[in-house]
Amino acid sequence: MQAALARIADHCHPATRIFLNFYSSLWEGPRSIAETLGLAKRLLPQNWLTVGDVTNLLYLSRFEVIRHSRELMCPVHVPLAGTLANRYLVRLWPFSYLASPTCWWLARGRGAARSRGQRERDCGGAK
Repeated sequence: MQAALARIADHCHPATRIFLNFYSSLWEGPRSIAETLGLAKRLLPQNWLTVGDVTNLLYLSRFEVIRHSRELMCPVHVPLAGTLANRYLVRLWPFSYLASPTCWWLARGRGAARSRGQRERDCGGAK
């Protein structure tokens, strides 16, 4: 994942933003049960990363985290209750502690981005 983020960083400019969204490992068990019951689609095997892991991978790949949040309490469609939980309750204490099914990050490149010409020179391309 770090190699992919580093490649993305090579093509970023100061206004570039990247958005990452991950399931929390706390939901691996409930998700598996939901898949077995046919309530959720089967996913490919997941690589469960912690908030710290993703933040560090972004830093190592020359990105700066602008914002990080957990804003989803109800990961399945429940009419009215799901909307109420995900839009409003998740922002209030103590409900915010229940908001762990997914985590998301918004990040931007750190430092000055290289110009296209500089990238080509670094790679032995156009002079």
